Amino acid sequence: MIRTMMQRFGIPGRLSDLNIENIEIDEMARSAMKIQRLLKNNVRDVSMSDAIFIYTKAI
Repeated sequence: MIRTMMQRFGIPGRLSDLNIENIEIDEMARSAMKIQRLLKNNVRDVSMSDAIFIYTKAI
């Protein structure tokens, strides 16, 4: 259902659809790790390597 809505409304599904490349992942992960208000409420601890992994999978 989510994928159908994304296709219908033209919402990109991958970071590469937004012309974001692997070289930008480290900076994106560093920036994400600074948003502590979101990280502290997450049910699972997220490390820098976790953030890099998530962004890498999203490319």
